[in-house]
Formats: sequence, structure tokens, C-alpha cells
Amino acid sequence: KQIHHDLSRGIQELSFENLHDALENIFKKGEPEREGIKEYIVDFEALEKELEVPLAEESTEEELKSAFQTEISKHLAELEQTIKILSGDLENDAELLKFGNTLHTVKVSALMMNHPEIAELAGPLENLSELLSEKRLLIQKPFITLGKKALKALRKVLENKKVDSMKIIESINDYIVKYQVEEK
Repeated sequence: KQIHHDLSRGIQELSFENLHDALENIFKKGEPEREGIKEYIVDFEALEKELEVPLAEESTEEELKSAFQTEISKHLAELEQTIKILSGDLENDAELLKFGNTLHTVKVSALMMNHPEIAELAGPLENLSELLSEKRLLIQKPFITLGKKALKALRKVLENKKVDSMKIIESINDYIVKYQVEEK
């Protein structure tokens, strides 16, 4: 059943690489009724070369990069809208939670797509919004200014421009120290 599933997956996804891997996996398992499978692997590799099909991962990598850029841009626009709403209503808990959740999505996506410079900015801002949501920090107007600066920096990083992330991270840390709620 697993062999059939592997082959079906390769065919359904129309990926030479997946089908090739499935067939090679079958051959490596050395199942007696599959001894002739090596011929299919060789034929499959020849067919792939003959058709000059680009490797799935090459085209997929470019597609993923493009999708990542599009999605992060969309999330940054959402974050900018949320900052606008919060600037008029600092006590809007739903928008503050949305802000943190969106930053979390940006951070995780950036890490998955190997963009640590984006995660480096989004992570501390996410932590700040979490502290604000938990009422462990006072939410004050400087948060809005800080949020705008961080989002502007994230846009620049997305455009492959140089950004001094440490300045923003220091500002986040300063905000945390300054507006910490005293525990009773």
C-alpha cells in the first residue's frame, strides 16, 4: 500500500523528482517482486533529460520566493492598518491581539523562508504586543511611533535595503523598561 501511495503521489503531483524518489525508494527496499524497477528508474531519468524538464525545486523555489514577498507585503499592509486603528483607540484589545498574531505569522514565515533579518525585527515587536495584550505594559502613544518605525524597517528589509535593526530593537527594549506595569 505504501508503495502504491508513493507512486500515486509522484504521478498526481506530476513531479519527476517525487516519482523518481518513490521508484528509487522501492528499489532500495529490495523487494523481490520489484527487482526490475531499476530499469524504470533509468528510463525515467532518461525521459526527464530528454524532455528537458526543469527540476521541480528550481521553479518551486522562485514561486515560493514570489509568494513569500506577496504574503509578507499583504501582512505588512494589515499591520499598518492596525497601527492606524490603534493610534485612534489605544485600548482596542482586538486590534492589539491581531497586531501580535500578524507579527507572529510574519516572523514564522520569514524563518521558514530563511529570512532571519525579517524575523529579527518582527519577533521583538510581537513580544512587545504580547506584553501589551497581557496588560504587563502600559500602551502609550510611543508604541504607535515605534510600530510605524518597525513596519517601515520591515518594508525596507523586504525590499533588500539596509536597516539598522538594533536601533529598533533597542527602542522596543526601552519601551518595555519605561512602561512596565508594577506587579502588586
